[in-house]
Amino acid sequence: IRDADKNTPLQTGWLGAYRDFLDIRDACSALKLANERQLTGLFNICSGESTRIRDIATSLAHMRGLDDLTLNEGPPRSDDIEWMVGDPTKFKTATGFKPSYTMATTLQDVWNYQANPPSPPK
Repeated sequence: IRDADKNTPLQTGWLGAYRDFLDIRDACSALKLANERQLTGLFNICSGESTRIRDIATSLAHMRGLDDLTLNEGPPRSDDIEWMVGDPTKFKTATGFKPSYTMATTLQDVWNYQANPPSPPK
């Protein structure tokens, strides 16, 4: 999307899947919290919310100023899973954890970072 041209359709894979995304900053906070609480057992560290991949692509295109970008979406593969969302209830009950970053904030921060990456260390 960063290098897309509004006059040329963008070829993509299947964008119809829904996934549970969690900002890495929230994931790190959750892991720190789990360590502080000395939790044992299995927990889902997730948002518990579904986001369609197509919506992410559309949001990124909008940030790029390509509101009319045409996405030529490929078909789903035979092993694609349409819906994959975690259940954060057990972890939230044990810790009170709730994500701090919205998908919109995460996407904007990722966009800003890739547009202006930090200088490599010397």
